Amino acid sequence: MKKEYIMVMAKMVVMSVIAAVILGGLYIPTQAQLKIYQEEQRQLALVDVLPVADHFEAVKSGEETLFYQAFDASNNLVGYCFFHDQPGSQGTITLAGGVDTEYTVTGVKIMKHAETPGLGAKITESFFTDQFKGVAVGD
Repeated sequence: MKKEYIMVMAKMVVMSVIAAVILGGLYIPTQAQLKIYQEEQRQLALVDVLPVADHFEAVKSGEETLFYQAFDASNNLVGYCFFHDQPGSQGTITLAGGVDTEYTVTGVKIMKHAETPGLGAKITESFFTDQFKGVAVGD
């Protein structure tokens, strides 16, 4: 009985080590791909919140991006875009926003949230995000 117990435990340890090695081997390339995907999503969000812009330039402080300047095809400044983290009911809400040069909201997009499905998660729907378009930042 004791020998069977030791064999079962040894098999479980071996299987755990194999699983850990496989997961560890997949983690690094997956994280690199995830960062690429997240940056692509950020670039798409910039276009969503300020659709008149042709290209964007990051304004940084050291390594941190503060906001993005948006330019049209003629390289004229047409607005600004930003990403902001805000505490929500169930976790952090990450949103993208855009304003034109007169500081009127051009768009809002919810990038990430953990709100309750069917209730708080409605912040991602257009009936909610579209209500901010055309509103002056001061309002």
